[in-house]
Amino acid sequence: MNIIILSPDFSHNVYQFCLYLRNLGVHVLGIGDTAYDQLSQSLTGALTEYYKVDNLANYDEVLRAAGYFTHRYGKINRIENTNPRLFFTEAALRTDFHVPGINLDALDLHASYTGMKKLCRKARVNTLVSDALLTREEAVEYAKKTGYPVIAKPDSFISQDPCGVLQNEEELNAWLDKLPNYATYVLAPYTEKTYYSFDGLLDGSGTPVFTAVHVSAGQSAFYSLRDIPEDLEKAAAKLLAAANVAGRFFHIRFSRNEKNKLFVEELLLFPANGFMPDIFNFANDINIYQEWGNVVQGDQFGSDITRKFHCAYIARSAGKNYAHKEEEVRAAYDQLLVATFPQCGTEHQSGSSVFLARSESQEELLAFIEFLQAE
Repeated sequence: MNIIILSPDFSHNVYQFCLYLRNLGVHVLGIGDTAYDQLSQSLTGALTEYYKVDNLANYDEVLRAAGYFTHRYGKINRIENTNPRLFFTEAALRTDFHVPGINLDALDLHASYTGMKKLCRKARVNTLVSDALLTREEAVEYAKKTGYPVIAKPDSFISQDPCGVLQNEEELNAWLDKLPNYATYVLAPYTEKTYYSFDGLLDGSGTPVFTAVHVSAGQSAFYSLRDIPEDLEKAAAKLLAAANVAGRFFHIRFSRNEKNKLFVEELLLFPANGFMPDIFNFANDINIYQEWGNVVQGDQFGSDITRKFHCAYIARSAGKNYAHKEEEVRAAYDQLLVATFPQCGTEHQSGSSVFLARSESQEELLAFIEFLQAE
């Protein structure tokens, strides 16, 4: 089996996906724009071969790299990628090399909020995300109906265009004045309330073989639940069935209104961030990297999902003056910490630090989060 991995150094743990594939006898073929001598030894040891391009955003370069691998190793069986910004690239390669999975014909449905809204309608689950904006009047009417503040964001998940939180009609009109094409944006209610996410892995038939639920805890923290709310699980199952995809990680973000009604905010066919696979592992004492390799190979997901622990992700932003230094954190809560990533800057601004912790007690973990985030 020949598998291309795009941007294999995208996050600190992609090498583990590569390693377990390699251990299963797969040719793991990396394409990236980082110089080979700058890759970690763990990654280079897990790859069969690496092809450096000057820029992953240049599709012609990536196409030539994939063509080289085809000539050298034979037909490409799968194309994998954990970087949402490269969703178009992986879909285009599948189209050009006739590889199963999401191709260009299906990309709009799975890479945009308007596509997500179509899936929500098909699944009969609720979302408050607007349709693509066609006129200024539509935008103003939507904001009046849902109430301010609203967030304006690119319709495409792949886009790197800016988002804007708009507090009133004046700010909305000022934002619209800057847009050359309203239809590239959608609106949604902006809230700092608690959000929930349903995360997991689909097998080759599209069946969820691993699931987890996470709850936000402030601006830069979330933690897993040991019990999955029934209404959330049912809504997620309907949406995944409507999406009709297989062999991928997924992340569905929900919010609840004052009547406890669920609304879909986001559907990504990627892990929520680079640390999510580690959180899966620490919460369940499993090896999601190996299990993903099994799924890719067509084997069964073999681990028992116990949800023995609540596992938390907490990020500290660079430049903030926190009340407790890391030495104090370790002295007070070392028994909870399972991993730290100082100066990682992977999901946040450069210099940020990430802490992963777990506990069988939700109360103990929330106390730790509060201690770590105190300023």
